[in-house]
Amino acid sequence: MTFSEIELRSDIANYEFSIDIDDEIYFLKIMYNFRAGLWVLNLYDAEKVIILSGIPLQTGVDLIGIYRYESLFRKAIFLIDKLNLQRNADRDILGDQVIMLVEN
Repeated sequence: MTFSEIELRSDIANYEFSIDIDDEIYFLKIMYNFRAGLWVLNLYDAEKVIILSGIPLQTGVDLIGIYRYESLFRKAIFLIDKLNLQRNADRDILGDQVIMLVEN
């Protein structure tokens, strides 16, 4: 199994971007929840119809694994702490010390 990095940034608390996976376009919206102190992910299809919403970005688990079923996005997405400290991304380290990987 191989993975590619999805570039993230922590300097903007709410942003959206598109990714191409297996010739399919998806939109990811990354938001920082100031009250909870964590980042969350929304996943949309090419028509910007929501697939999943409010997924907390936690390290070491397949972020969408428990939501996967036959017609849904089928790739694993992980958040990894590059220093191997198993930290969840706080407001400042997302995209730098904590990165997102998607299964190829």
